[in-house]
Amino acid sequence: MNKNILELSNFSSVSKEKYNPASGISFTCIELEHIEKETGILNGNTRSLLQASIKNKFDAGDVLFGKLRPNLRKYAQPDFDGVCSTEIWVLKTDPKKCSKDFLFYLVQSEKFIQTACKTTGSKMPRADWNLLSEEPFHLPSLPEQRKIAAILRTWDEAIEKLEKLISFNEKRLSLLTMNLIFGIKRFGKRQISERTKHKWISGPKDWSLVHIGNIAAERSQLNYDSIVHTVLSCSKHDGFVRSLDFFKKQIFSKDLKGYKLIRRGDFGFPSNHVEEGSIGLQNLEDIAVVSPIYIVCTPDAKVVDADFLFRLLKTKTYADIFRASTSSSVDRRGNLRWPEFSKIPLFLPDLTEQKEINSVLRQQQYLMEELEKYKIVLVSQKRGLMQKLLTGTWPVKTSEQEVASC
Repeated sequence: MNKNILELSNFSSVSKEKYNPASGISFTCIELEHIEKETGILNGNTRSLLQASIKNKFDAGDVLFGKLRPNLRKYAQPDFDGVCSTEIWVLKTDPKKCSKDFLFYLVQSEKFIQTACKTTGSKMPRADWNLLSEEPFHLPSLPEQRKIAAILRTWDEAIEKLEKLISFNEKRLSLLTMNLIFGIKRFGKRQISERTKHKWISGPKDWSLVHIGNIAAERSQLNYDSIVHTVLSCSKHDGFVRSLDFFKKQIFSKDLKGYKLIRRGDFGFPSNHVEEGSIGLQNLEDIAVVSPIYIVCTPDAKVVDADFLFRLLKTKTYADIFRASTSSSVDRRGNLRWPEFSKIPLFLPDLTEQKEINSVLRQQQYLMEELEKYKIVLVSQKRGLMQKLLTGTWPVKTSEQEVASC
């Protein structure tokens, strides 16, 4: 066997060091939910003394890998001492053979992930160390390992900066939406708000207070002919999605007779989940169908811009209003039907200002989409580099080798 090809157990091992909260010693504790998928970023933590169960102990620089559902690709390399869930491997290295930084990228490789996914257990699949430890990996010299880790870290740093920029712009879009959609900020106009009998909302005096039933009409047209239309579902964050694409399986009836027709430009929501913010604007198909439990309505294009209305109804403010309206509904099953939904109040500017507001928000959203596309490019580049560098396909020269070759 090539001297640079070694089984994982020859240079790495799973730590068996444990931590008992009863010791009274406090550490930062990492659980699986604190590790972001596929990025290695820690998005939170808790305190060890708040835990009731035994934890794994790790040192700064150790590599963490989530063995439960390894397909989620949860890995991290904390720069502090701490403890973590026993569903997380703490991977140590033999410092004479493998650097911790190199191992951190090795656990991200397709070969490592694919082997880890040869799991035990069906309902709660866990990676098998006995199997993984016997897998051979390319292990270059320590100077080469450090050089490879430094190259890949450059991409990680770029991705991390981009994620911070995306996060900043997400917050900016959210704030901008709230300011413009409720008239807190105006386009060159003095803001004068007034409180109304509706405790949830207020708006400028020159905006109109209407109810949903004043600017939209219910559509109850059923698919009596059983025509095969695309079946849509409504998600909490994205609005309408194609059901098969979203769920990766058929969760709807084979016979679409009795399903409701929903046309492009219509709004719809499942009457039993709208309080979660699950309301959508149908802009995917000219004609589609939704489950009979959906409420479908058509906005009046002469008085309301559909995109503006969608942004307004997707705000947390309206999620709260839907929740309150559902609670006060006479429907004991907790459904929000059209009679109650149609009474929900809105403050609307004139159609021209609605379109101006939506144009500004669309530009900000376009920027977000472009940043996300750029992130995909960087992640793809990093994966390509990992495949070449970690397998030895692209050898790297260390400073010592570069000097020797001169």
